[in-house]
Amino acid sequence: THCKNMIEIGSKSFSFASKLFDTSVKDAAFCLYGWCRFCDDEIDKAKENRLEKVERLSHLTQSAYENRPQLPTEFKALSLIVNQYKIPSYYPLELIEGMRMDAEGYQYETIDDLNLYCYRVAGVVGLMMSYIMGVSEQTALKNAADMGTAMQMTNIARDIVEDFEMGRVYLPSQWLK
Repeated sequence: THCKNMIEIGSKSFSFASKLFDTSVKDAAFCLYGWCRFCDDEIDKAKENRLEKVERLSHLTQSAYENRPQLPTEFKALSLIVNQYKIPSYYPLELIEGMRMDAEGYQYETIDDLNLYCYRVAGVVGLMMSYIMGVSEQTALKNAADMGTAMQMTNIARDIVEDFEMGRVYLPSQWLK
């Protein structure tokens, strides 16, 4: 319920798309979204100690795979779905590494640099959703990662000014030159 409320407030498009899923997939998508949103907000809202927050998120994410007690709600939700759907730990940890790039103020020199970032913060979400939807065919997995990456690039294009005001420039410096 907590994660469902997060998606209804935080993402109209994701919330709308979730209506196409059956109940079990929809509930799992809510859990995944809740964890992603929580992690993203933790880094975006941090004014200082951002790298410490990344380390904490990484530790909590690893703890979700170990079914440790006393986890925050969003990490309990992650624990439920990674165990039920056998989502490999390197996917959510890769997303945390993308957040580390933000926390470190990573500068994107080339489109390949930007592709890595987009894969980390969105391509892996497509892969995790594939596990939830029961998709395992390699071509479909590649397409899911590519779609997530493309959606992130769309967000970057949409949010150029807002990101700049937050001190972030995602456009490759080769392009800007």
